[in-house]
Amino acid sequence: MNEQNESREHIEILWTLILLTVFLGQVDIRPFSNLFRFSLSVPSLSLILLYFPSASPVIYSAVAGLVMLVFRVGIAAASQNAPALEALFIQHFPGLIFYLTFGLLFSFFKVQERTSRGLTLFFLLLICEVLANLAELTCVHLLKPQPLEKAVYFVVLFGVLRSCTTAAVYRLTIYWQERHDRKQQEERYRRMLLFFSNIKTDLLFFRKSMDDIETAMKYSYSLYEKLKGGRLGEEALSVSRRIHEVKKEYQRIIASMEKALSGEYIEQPLRLSEIFALLQASTESLLAAKNEKIEVSFRCDDDWLIGPDYKMISIINNLVINSVEAMSGGPEGGRIEVVSHLEGDNYLIEVADNGPGIPEDLLDCIFEPGFSTKFDPRTGAMSTGIGLVHVKNIVETHSGGRIQVESGPDGARFRISLPVERNKDGTEIES
Repeated sequence: MNEQNESREHIEILWTLILLTVFLGQVDIRPFSNLFRFSLSVPSLSLILLYFPSASPVIYSAVAGLVMLVFRVGIAAASQNAPALEALFIQHFPGLIFYLTFGLLFSFFKVQERTSRGLTLFFLLLICEVLANLAELTCVHLLKPQPLEKAVYFVVLFGVLRSCTTAAVYRLTIYWQERHDRKQQEERYRRMLLFFSNIKTDLLFFRKSMDDIETAMKYSYSLYEKLKGGRLGEEALSVSRRIHEVKKEYQRIIASMEKALSGEYIEQPLRLSEIFALLQASTESLLAAKNEKIEVSFRCDDDWLIGPDYKMISIINNLVINSVEAMSGGPEGGRIEVVSHLEGDNYLIEVADNGPGIPEDLLDCIFEPGFSTKFDPRTGAMSTGIGLVHVKNIVETHSGGRIQVESGPDGARFRISLPVERNKDGTEIES
């Protein structure tokens, strides 16, 4: 069924384009004979054959030529004082010779397979058009003898103009299509990289939670050992069992996520400048979607290879999103600046904004699990408050660095310091 629909759609498209070719064929120039014309149908025919490489040049050109012949004869026959149909057919028959010859040459030179180079395409189109026009001109001469010197000159001249225009239009459209495809591919890659970075950092958080669950289970079982024999002891044992079930669920989730990622995500080292470019594009898309008047800039004074890249992506992305949320909805917008440079044996990354800042009495709490000052005023729902917990955990536990925050009336500034030897060249030195 799908094959039938595709075949039908293909036929409908080709017939639509054939009719377009026929109508464009009525826009013509006749520089030396009323029997010989230069029309826009030839560039359109060439472009159609190039854009649809699966179309047979011989069949398509023959059908276009026959439809063109019938169309022109019909129009001429409908006019007043029209000659007989046989005379009209003989008058317009050379046009059919052009299309047949053009299609045969197009197929013989395999023009549809040799479009990668503009100059080669130009010469092939020129050869096809000039030879097809000469075949038409010869037919016209046989029907009505006339001098050919001037005609050949115009054949070559218009052939050069039309072939050059056709090749240029085709190569330009292909260039912009490839550029658009590259942009779309980069966008898909950016989204994929951000998605997998978030998943892998969630795995880090799950593993940390697994350690906390294991500790809680040990404490609850120790409590049971002290209280066993009574009702409180049984309750402590029940709590320990429930914690153990939660631990098993976490293990199952982690195993499933790791299995899913193992076949899909191939980690490659990225330069910090590449990560900055990726995050800037992502943040600007987010700001545009939320219609926020917030400017964001990334500056990489000292570049280096990041390893593993998903950690750095998550660190910076979480801090930038945190700044966006802090300034969201402000009438005057705001500004976020991300800067990196080398400072001694450490890489320093700063994320600063000119938002409302963080109250001084809350600076010691912002990295605590569950802490958040952001909530939806319409629903009263609080933020999950795990973004900065992620950042602190990744920076200190998994990257061997440290994170500091400063805040004042001019906004907040997060400073991240990462040791060079542990975070360079796409590798990580485990401590």
